[in-house]
Amino acid sequence: DSYPCICKRWFRNIPCRLQNVATSPDMPSTYNILLLGSTESASLEICRSLGRLGHHFMILRLSEQKIAAYYSRFCTENLYLGSPEGLGVGGYLSKLRDLLSARRFDYLMPIDSLACELVYFDYEAISSLVKVVGPNPSAYATVHNRFKALALAASAGLAKPETILIKQEDSLPITYFPCLIKPVFLLAIIEDEPQYFSERKVKSSYALDAKSRDDLPRCDIMLQEPVDGETVELNICAVDGKLLGITVAVRLHESNKFGSSYRKSGEVTLKIQAIAEAIAHKLCWTGFMAIECKRKG
Repeated sequence: DSYPCICKRWFRNIPCRLQNVATSPDMPSTYNILLLGSTESASLEICRSLGRLGHHFMILRLSEQKIAAYYSRFCTENLYLGSPEGLGVGGYLSKLRDLLSARRFDYLMPIDSLACELVYFDYEAISSLVKVVGPNPSAYATVHNRFKALALAASAGLAKPETILIKQEDSLPITYFPCLIKPVFLLAIIEDEPQYFSERKVKSSYALDAKSRDDLPRCDIMLQEPVDGETVELNICAVDGKLLGITVAVRLHESNKFGSSYRKSGEVTLKIQAIAEAIAHKLCWTGFMAIECKRKG
């Protein structure tokens, strides 16, 4: 009675994992951790939670604007190499590799969507220089592609609405209205630059054609049946496929523009727990994940 849109978010990256490692007698008690990204709340939460354990943090921003975590007492240094948009993705990744080669970091934590996309675009080279906190590349590729993520969620027990995949070389089919147009990526690196995508509800063939002309030259799209009902978000945390925790959040109102809203806590039922465990196990997931669903009735 619900449908998913799996998001690859692991900003609040498993403090318990580093804490448990740090208490091992054979391992150092303090780590040098590089946070990559410009997310305000995520950076600050990670700095505070792991900084209190004695770990040292440096922040590598992706934009010129300084973020709140820069002023945290746990942040030892704030770095800026330029932006991927200004330098080009290849140029930025070259600077990032040089930094990782020149300085010793025990862990690299990508904390927003752009940071994740950069790291996994050059994962082999970056992971050879530093330990990346996050899912394995195969798991990332699955949740990064929303059509693949939808199939995964369905295999774990979530129902899905009628969905048509339109590939870049395909013609638009005759479809029903209204329908949702969802690019398979929300962010992708194309022609050496990060490109962003958004979804839209359309009510006519003219609107469908206009939206598809913007997206299809760049990536595949999905046409999806709208589903009524309250939005429920399953938030899970796992390490190597083992579920560490799960919460349920229910939106108090629905936004017409797919925006955020106030939420209340919901019940973690046995069915929800089984779905979360199945998804974490199938992906051998490490990190945080949010699964957005619609619940009928």
